Amino acid sequence: METIPQTDAASAPSKTQDLLNAVKKQTGGMPNILATMAQSPAGRSGYLGVAGALAARNLSNVNRKQIALAVAGANVCDYCASVHTGRGKGAGLSSDEMARNLIGRSSYPKTAALSGVACEVVRLRGQTTAAQLATLTTPVPIMRPVSRLSRTSHSAFSRTTSTISRGPKMISR
Repeated sequence: METIPQTDAASAPSKTQDLLNAVKKQTGGMPNILATMAQSPAGRSGYLGVAGALAARNLSNVNRKQIALAVAGANVCDYCASVHTGRGKGAGLSSDEMARNLIGRSSYPKTAALSGVACEVVRLRGQTTAAQLATLTTPVPIMRPVSRLSRTSHSAFSRTTSTISRGPKMISR
């Protein structure tokens, strides 16, 4: 049972309607987590702002989906795994590769290294020392450590919102 109701775009304030309609157009559906976050304009705007900034990083769309799957697996979040599996399929990932990604692995060395970093940050709950962070960033120096931590934090925020709201686990179409 939902503990935080989702916002219906049709009955939302016009600014919220515009934002939800833009998200639906961009993603092809309304992610339930965003319909829930629409209850709080500040939370929703913050979440989308961070998501947009992180999407602009130097990883491919496919790499971002793979890392999101690894973080979903590390967080043991069914909602996140479901959403990112659907998005992974849309990005052309095979079922076998997505299964590897959900356990923090990949058949691609770069993705395996980045997924390992993300999973370790989740495991440590962000409580990394400078020495640990240096070790984590050595295999693939593609992104700044802060970006890695930010992406993982963004995923943790998603998972926490999903868990608290106890909403449906699929994207509304």
